[in-house]
Parts: sequence; C-alpha cells; structure tokens
Amino acid sequence: MSPPDVSLASAEQNFGRRDLPDDQIEECWAWEYGRESPELIDLVSKWRAKVPTKEFSAYLRFSGGVVTPFLTVGDETFLIQLGAYYMIPDWPEKPYRKIPPGSRRKYLQTLRRAEERFLPPTGLEARPMEFGLNENSEWEKFLMSLRENIAANRFRAFRTDLSELVMILVEWRLSDKEILEQLSKWLKKNRPPTVSINTEHQGAGNPIRAKRKQLELLGKYRIVRANGGNWQNPDGEKLFADQSHGIKCQNSVEEIIAGFKPISRGILPGSE
Repeated sequence: MSPPDVSLASAEQNFGRRDLPDDQIEECWAWEYGRESPELIDLVSKWRAKVPTKEFSAYLRFSGGVVTPFLTVGDETFLIQLGAYYMIPDWPEKPYRKIPPGSRRKYLQTLRRAEERFLPPTGLEARPMEFGLNENSEWEKFLMSLRENIAANRFRAFRTDLSELVMILVEWRLSDKEILEQLSKWLKKNRPPTVSINTEHQGAGNPIRAKRKQLELLGKYRIVRANGGNWQNPDGEKLFADQSHGIKCQNSVEEIIAGFKPISRGILPGSE
C-alpha cells in the first residue's frame, strides 16, 4: 500500500495558511465546499457529459462564455452555488490549492475578460446565458415558465432548506419607511421556523474573512473525519477547546454543505 499523500491532506485541511490572496478566497470556498456535495458533483458531471471536449475552454463556451448560477441538464434547469469550479476540469478531484497558482490565476483572468465582453453597455436586461440557457427556444420556455409562476403568485421557484431566491416588486412611490415595513411583514410571514438563526457573526462582517474562517472550519471538519471522529490531531494537538466547539464546527460546516445542493426549478414548459 502506498503511503498517504501528505501534501494532498495539507491542501484539503490546512486553510489557516495565508497562501491564498483575498481575490481567490470566494472561489476556493465554493470549490472546496462544493467537493463535499455529492448532489452538486452528480449534476455537474451530467452537464459536462454533453460537452465533447473535456477542457476549460470548451466548458466556458458551453456555459455561454460566463459563469452562471444556472445549469440546464436535459429539460430541467437547476440553481447552483455561483463559482467557476464547474468549468475547471480539475474539480472535484483536486483540492483548489493543488492547482498551480499560475493556472488558477489564468482561469480567473480568462473568466473576467469573458464577462467584460458580455456586459451590456447599459441597463440590467437578463440574457439567456445568465440562466444557463444557450438556445432561443430554451429562453422562450424559461420566460413562459417565469410568467406562469408570477401569474400563480409562486415566487419560491428557487428555495433550499437554508436559503431562498425571491422576486420582489418595489413600489418606488412609497417612502423608505413604508417599503421597509412591507419587507418586514413579508419576512415575518415567510421566514421558515425550522431554520435556526446564526447568531455568530464570524469575520466581523467582512465576507472574505468570514469565508476564510469557514474554510478553516472545513479543514478541521475533514481532519476529524479522517481521524474517525477523533477531534484531536494525530500529534496530540487539540483542534478545539472542548467537544462542544467540535460539535459546533460540524454543525456549521454541514449547514453550509447542505446549501450547495442544486435546486431544481422544474421542467421547462413544452418539454414533456
């Protein structure tokens, strides 16, 4: 039996190191947490199967030239966690930090240049590629489905156990106070009572620091898993102050992983 790959374990578990620049933290976060979601891996695998050439440039073209939170497989469209991971062939087999820094930078720079080309000169009009739809016929089906959902007052087309993407009509003739009151009423009526509210604001409100902290928790979570549930490092060093902190880490990480499960928005009209 070959010895364990120490460098691989470090790349998957040691996120406390400062070898990742701030502008790559969000990509690393989506990449690594996405590797923990079997449902996401399965969906991306099916999406990739439609692309003859298994390489970044081919996936980018098939995705419409931009990173999109929507993937269409067959006649069904899914909402996924935003990130470039699904277009990079090394995902999910390789940890993010096992990809050479120069290659990571090249991928991200290519995506940024592509997105700049597709940005409209003015306005915020949605385009098919933003929803993972490549053909005009698919776009028309999507719009038809959206109109049907609006007419039926079904705005929860994209909802998970932990989050929800909502369409909101804002009447700008109302004052800020009146708009906030309406939002407050909607929140009280629609907040799921089964979802616990996270009162621990990690990272002092900074999303980059928060995701760095969440990556560190993921690394500890993986160490515990590799140790068969033992929350101490093999060298005897404690990962947590006590077991309660270990349980809190596990719950936090598994809650984030649950949010990576793709959300089906249903079969496009006229596909059946």
